[in-house]
Amino acid sequence: MSQLKIDAIAAKFAALYDKVVVYGGLQGLLYETKTTCTMDSIKVLPLDGASSSSVYTYSHSGASTADSLPAETSLVITLRTGLRGPRHRGRIYLPPWTESSCNADGTANAADLANKLTVLGLFQTDIETSPSTWEVVVASYKYADWNLVTQFTSNGDFDVQRRRKS
Repeated sequence: MSQLKIDAIAAKFAALYDKVVVYGGLQGLLYETKTTCTMDSIKVLPLDGASSSSVYTYSHSGASTADSLPAETSLVITLRTGLRGPRHRGRIYLPPWTESSCNADGTANAADLANKLTVLGLFQTDIETSPSTWEVVVASYKYADWNLVTQFTSNGDFDVQRRRKS
């Protein structure tokens, strides 16, 4: 895999997490997080079975001065593939949002959530149509397969992120 292609996708991921991204000026994935919430690097692992990981250093931080939700809570974005079963679904855990981005019932503000889902969809379209033609997939190491993501969804609930027992 070309290092230039890996460099290009890392730059697109960095823009996705910035406070304001290129997709129509919509806010990036860190916008609803406290200014002390930072992203310092991106690790790209090509799923070709041969290439090694590349780590890129970036400096992005949140935009809100409001109090952060508890660190163990996260808004979960589900990556749907059009196939049933957990093997064919992926998840993205967004960084901790602030209280100002929540409704009184503890769910995510609908406009902010819709923004994130739109940004992810535009990001997917961008990388799939750019010269490097990357694809957003749900990959399974256990089954050694992958499926194309067809939709990003979220119920707007903040979940507790826990590691699975092996």
